[in-house]
Amino acid sequence: MRHAFAWLLVVAVFARGGGAQAATPFRLGLNADNWSGQTDSAQFRESVRELGVEFIVWHVHPVEIDTGHIQKAIEFCRRDGLGYLFNTEVVNYLPPEARFAADGGKTYRWDLGASLLNQVKDDPLFLGVVYDEPLLMQSLAGAVVFNRPVPPYFADTNKMTPEKAFDAVAGRIDELSAHYRQYNARMVLETLLPDASFVGARGGAVLAVKLLKENYLDLMTMMAAGAARQYLPENEKKGRGLELWACVDLWYLDTFPNAEMHGTTGKNGGHAPELLRQALEYAYNAGFDAAYIEMNKGLMDAAWKLTGHGTAAAAFDRWRKARPERTADWRTPPPAAFTVRRFPSGNPGGKLPDFLNLSAYGSGSYRFRDCRPSAGTGYCGKDQAWFKWFAAHAKNVGPVAPEAFAGTTFNSGAESPGSALERIGRPYQPLAGLPVIDFVDHTAPPLPAGKKDQVDFYGDGK
Repeated sequence: MRHAFAWLLVVAVFARGGGAQAATPFRLGLNADNWSGQTDSAQFRESVRELGVEFIVWHVHPVEIDTGHIQKAIEFCRRDGLGYLFNTEVVNYLPPEARFAADGGKTYRWDLGASLLNQVKDDPLFLGVVYDEPLLMQSLAGAVVFNRPVPPYFADTNKMTPEKAFDAVAGRIDELSAHYRQYNARMVLETLLPDASFVGARGGAVLAVKLLKENYLDLMTMMAAGAARQYLPENEKKGRGLELWACVDLWYLDTFPNAEMHGTTGKNGGHAPELLRQALEYAYNAGFDAAYIEMNKGLMDAAWKLTGHGTAAAAFDRWRKARPERTADWRTPPPAAFTVRRFPSGNPGGKLPDFLNLSAYGSGSYRFRDCRPSAGTGYCGKDQAWFKWFAAHAKNVGPVAPEAFAGTTFNSGAESPGSALERIGRPYQPLAGLPVIDFVDHTAPPLPAGKKDQVDFYGDGK
């Protein structure tokens, strides 16, 4: 009986067809894998039930598909009527292998093939395929990470300007999202860098914006909602990219929360259980359609029983189910203090780790570190104007140089604002203290001149 009810619930909530749709109730998911055989554990199943999740994002490995082991994850979800998606992040870290050489060998990623997709395309519980931080990999194209050159992920943009690189990557995402829709599957993009939302939304993907991770980000939320709204009319015509999700990620700031698993609080304590609960409430109140927690090893111990983080997530589930029907919806823009037309460099700011030598969507003409100390002309000047404006309108930001901007990502060191605020128990809320901003990207028409509430970082607007 529970299976039948849950099956109907998932079908009703996650509309799989095209066209416009009404705002959906908030849905909670879990990011997991079956690499330890946990789907055979009765305790794992019980903990999943305690969490109250409606879908699972499964990290998968090619061997699971080759051997048919993937069926255990599928059957686990079918038994309790849980929606499921496949996450292909493992390719980001595996040694070069022929099966991941996409586009005739020009790019390197894992696109799931017809052999698996045909098996699940008519299953109403199958929700889609998750590309995990792919635009981070694209922005690393050409960099050397741990003695390995990073190949292009979506498109070879090495000889392109940032504008052309943006267009090429968005075009490839558009082709892939259309491909997956043939199998009744969403293409979901986990986005870590704030500006990545625009290229994903233009390509018709469902955005899963990172919360927690290394950041408190009103910037992330406002950019993702602005990008999704900007391209919603076109995506409605194509029947894809109709939702906005959050990936509430327990990793870092400063260390994965291993306290209950390994008897340590990590280098600087990790994300506290209360912060996880507050981040989920933040996603709920921001009008996201869904949020899933990455990953289950922070929610369960070695015996698959709920940890303090899992208990906090279960408390959130009870909280949201006890509330009246939600009215918040990202599709309706809030009254904005500013409309900002974003320059498409993708520069996240912050003190980036040494191995993150990022560029503008893989563009060979603009790597961010080439501008430090920040220059005042060309692409560097446009990015400098962006961060300077933000510093002037955000609370407690301080220096205006991109590498010192505290409202974006990767501020995860011991002295960073994020980790310090977590230790003193600050609630999950915007770190930068930005006013409400409605973002549009460089493909939008130029903003009218002379209005104080409209800001164009694209320079001449061409």
